[in-house]
Amino acid sequence: DKVAISIDHELLTEIDLFAKRKLNGSRSQAITYFVRKGMAQRQIDTAILLFHRKHLPLACKPASMDDQASKTPLLALHLTRLKENGIARVFIVTGESVMVEELSSIIQDQDLSVRIIQKDEPGNAQALLNVKDRIDTDFLVLSGDILFSGRLDQMFSAHLNQHRIATIGMMTRERPGSYGVCNLDGDLITSFVEKPRASQSHVVNAGIYVFSPKIFNFIEKKDLSLEKHLLPRLASLEMLYGYFLSGNYQHIQ
Repeated sequence: DKVAISIDHELLTEIDLFAKRKLNGSRSQAITYFVRKGMAQRQIDTAILLFHRKHLPLACKPASMDDQASKTPLLALHLTRLKENGIARVFIVTGESVMVEELSSIIQDQDLSVRIIQKDEPGNAQALLNVKDRIDTDFLVLSGDILFSGRLDQMFSAHLNQHRIATIGMMTRERPGSYGVCNLDGDLITSFVEKPRASQSHVVNAGIYVFSPKIFNFIEKKDLSLEKHLLPRLASLEMLYGYFLSGNYQHIQ
C-alpha cells in the first residue's frame, strides 16, 4: 500500500544515507526496515493491579506460594514478581479505604514507580477506566487476589508480535466451574463464560491479562465486570486470544 507521511528533513537525510549504504538506495525499504525494527523493540513495562476493596487486607498480609511461613506481604510479592518480568511502572487501582497508608508503607520499600488510584467503582471494568488517560502503550493487568510465579515474557511477545487487542493467561483445572472458562480454536478464544454451571472445557482464565490501549474503546458504560461483560464480547468479536501459562499459581483467600 502507498501512504503519504511527513518526515523531518534531517531524519530523512539519515534514512537516505542508510538506504544508499545498505539497500541500494531504496528509501521505502529503509523506512520499512526502521518501522519493523521499532515495532520489534516494543515491550510491556506497565502493569495494573486490580484490588477489590475487600481484598486489601489480603494485600497487606504475609503470603507464600508454597504454604511456608512468610513475612512478605502479598502486595510486596506482586511487585517483586512484576519487576522480575520487566515491569517498571505499576498502578494499583482500588476503592476508597483507610488501608491506603499500609499499602503506601509496603510500596516505599520497592524499587518501582507505583501509584495508588482510589475510586469506588461498581466493578473491575469501570475501575480499569481510571488509568485510561495515563497509558498509551500495551499493558499488563492482574487480579490482586492471585499469586503467579512464572515468566510472562513469552506471553508479552505473543501479544505484541500479533498486534492483539487482548490476550489472557490461561491454565487448566479439573473443576473449572469457579473460573472463567475458555473455548478455543487454536489460540483464539471463541467463547468465554464466567463460572458456568457446566462446561466441557477445562481451560480457564488465570486473571492475568495483556491489553492494548485500544481496549478502552471496548469498555461500555454498562460493563461492570471484565469477566462477565467485556471478555465475552471480545470473544464474540473474535478479538480475544489466550496464552497457556506455566508456573505456580495460587488464588489467595
